[in-house]
Amino acid sequence: MKLHHPLPSLIYYIRMEAVQAQKYLLKYRLFMIKAILIDDEVHCLNSLSILLNDYCPNVQVMERCMSAKQGLMAIGKHNPSLVFLDIEMPVMNGFELLEQFTDILFSIIFTTSYDQYAIKAIRFSALDYLL
Repeated sequence: MKLHHPLPSLIYYIRMEAVQAQKYLLKYRLFMIKAILIDDEVHCLNSLSILLNDYCPNVQVMERCMSAKQGLMAIGKHNPSLVFLDIEMPVMNGFELLEQFTDILFSIIFTTSYDQYAIKAIRFSALDYLL
């Protein structure tokens, strides 16, 4: 009679529990990063939304804004921990939006096709700068 060692069964059980816990966290959006997307170009908002959805399931997009003014209102409404921000926008650019805040209580990832703004972005303590 061959005795079965309980360790492989225990490892399998722990892995299955971890998978179930991860599904639960994603399902109920626990430990989610609340984000706002601000860009005046719809195709950029769409692309970023798709990438975040596919590769960053813990990022919850609270609102997509097509102007800095809409972005200001969305930030006030949702209090995000992360803002994806375009720089070049009509009426008010991304830097002018940030100047509206006395304290910036969220992380910023600049999303722009202009590399000449990188140094200025660093001054705003940018988390990242996506070209």
